[in-house]
Amino acid sequence: MQKTLLLACGAAAVATLAGCVDVAGPVTPGRATMAEVEQSCVNQLARDSMLGTNQVSVAGSTGSSEGSAVFLINADGRNWTCRADGAGNITAMEFNG
Repeated sequence: MQKTLLLACGAAAVATLAGCVDVAGPVTPGRATMAEVEQSCVNQLARDSMLGTNQVSVAGSTGSSEGSAVFLINADGRNWTCRADGAGNITAMEFNG
């Protein structure tokens, strides 16, 4: 009886999750989306500057599967460039004046 109930619950859970389909397209394992890279850069600059994430904005970004550059502006109007590799790991944070 318990095995049957457990099997039925497991089957119901699998059936429920089977409807979850990623419509954004294929994702390469180990690769970050531009939105993920931008958010990581905002978080890093906010941490480094001791600011809230709402005090850092994205002015623009560019990238490829090899890496990305995110252009940021912090609360006092200073420009920064955040660089990340293709997996989304931040490799550099550069002050631009």
